[in-house]
Parts: sequence; structure tokens; C-alpha cells
Amino acid sequence: MSNSPSSTVSTVFDLQRTMLEQTQSAMKQSVDIQKRAMSAFVDSFDSQHSVQQEGTKMVQRALHAYLDALEQMVPGDQMNLDEVRQAADQQFEQMDEMTEESWTAVQRAMEEGFEAFDAMADVYVDAVDNSFDAFLDTYEQVEAQAIETADATAEAVQIDVEAE
Repeated sequence: MSNSPSSTVSTVFDLQRTMLEQTQSAMKQSVDIQKRAMSAFVDSFDSQHSVQQEGTKMVQRALHAYLDALEQMVPGDQMNLDEVRQAADQQFEQMDEMTEESWTAVQRAMEEGFEAFDAMADVYVDAVDNSFDAFLDTYEQVEAQAIETADATAEAVQIDVEAE
């Protein structure tokens, strides 16, 4: 590399351009990480729903086991808990229906929110890309003018030195 003014100016502009491009890349990676985190959160929703359903079933089985144990503790047919069991099962069924409606509504809202975020993030990245591209186009023009100016200044100084 020569030590001419134009090569020095060009090196400075190259370093600045690299820094700007790395900033643009970091911004894109940041948005991508946010999108993946949101997607993982929405995807984890099914697991949470499944755990909730299993928990409810476990409570229902535990209630049935308790009622069975009560029936076995009382001799003969003195205690028939079939009506209690049926009433409890109906309550669990109603709770399952309401819970399912709630889970469905929440999941739909989360998916719609993620889709809106994803679309907004894409628009944001496109806008930043367009801004960076426009800036770099202008930046290249400024670089070319700076190199011309540096060369012209160096040439003028050299002519003045030779004239003396």
C-alpha cells in the first residue's frame, strides 16, 4: 500500500464502511433473534396447554381414586357415590370446555401478535436496509470526491514545493 493521500483517505473510508456494514448486520441479527424468540414462545404454548390438560386429568383421577377409597371403607352398599362422581365429571367437562375456549383464544391472539410482529420486523429490516443502501451510495460519492480532493491537494502542494 502506498502512502499517497488518496490511499490514506480510501483506507479511512473502507474502515468506516466496514463498521457501518457490521452495524447493519448486527441489527439484522438482533431482529432475527427477537423473531426466533417470539416464535419459540408461541411454539411452547402447545406444551403449556398439554401440561395444563394433564394436570386437570390427574386431579380428576385423584378425585375418582378418593371416591373409590371412600366407597371401599364403608361396608356394603351404604355409600354410593356414583352421583357425586357424575356431578364431578360434569364439572370437569364444563371446566375443560371453558379452558379449551380460553386456550384457543389466547393462542390465536399470540399467533396473530407474532404474525404482526414478524411483518413489522420485516418492514423495519427492509427500511433499514434501504436507508443503509442509500447512505452507502452517498458515502461512495463522498469518498470519490474526498479522494479527488486529496489527490488534487497533494498535487497542488507538490507543484508549490517544486516551484520554490
